[in-house]
Amino acid sequence: MKYNHYQKRESIKNYFPLPNEVFCLGLIYGELAVYSYLMYRVLKMLKLADLI
Repeated sequence: MKYNHYQKRESIKNYFPLPNEVFCLGLIYGELAVYSYLMYRVLKMLKLADLI
């Protein structure tokens, strides 16, 4: 039996894209983290709205 160290992840399920322009804005890590979190929540709400 072969042992697999890592689980395969679905990129659509576990990740979300950020536009490249975000990294050109000169944001510090805290601001980038807040922006990323807010985008995550918006995309999650839009996905839920599509299910209704």
